[in-house]
Amino acid sequence: MLEHKILPTDGNLKHASSQTPRLILISACFLLGCLFGAYFGAHFPAAEFAASTGFPILPPITFSTAATLSFLSFHIIMFFLGTTYLGVFFIPITALLKGFVFSCESATIISTNNSRDVIMALILLGIPAILSVPTFIALGDNAFFRSGNLFALVRGDNSVFPQKSDPKILLAIPALLLGLLAQFELVPYVLSIYT
Repeated sequence: MLEHKILPTDGNLKHASSQTPRLILISACFLLGCLFGAYFGAHFPAAEFAASTGFPILPPITFSTAATLSFLSFHIIMFFLGTTYLGVFFIPITALLKGFVFSCESATIISTNNSRDVIMALILLGIPAILSVPTFIALGDNAFFRSGNLFALVRGDNSVFPQKSDPKILLAIPALLLGLLAQFELVPYVLSIYT
């Protein structure tokens, strides 16, 4: 009995068997946030939303530190939530907020009733989202796994031992760099062709 608790394969099996529910939870929270964001963005004028929050609706296209942090902000938050046991509560909320912001921006662009606005939303938000959304979900899954282990240790479950994160998560770094490159290089180029 004792030897099963110290074998590294136990942690891997636990990680593999519980990965699907974590992914479903994070994806469902993200999609729920998208639904709320689409409703909010479609029913409230962009100018009012920007004025009330103090932030522009559209992400900046030129490269700057602020634009980079804006692009990576939810990813960074998700990473740090994985370092605390409270992450099990705040990771789903963060996924909900990310979906809300993403969808609200898209719906706000589209809601101006211009026939070209759907294409503009696809260019401005869709191109970078091809890489940023999957990496956000992957980081969320990894952060939830790490936070769940910490939460179990805090609750006194000594059968949980420190385990390494999934090495596939390292693929998120080059994917995010490609997403940044798409945000600052590809999006302006496609916009210059389209407009």
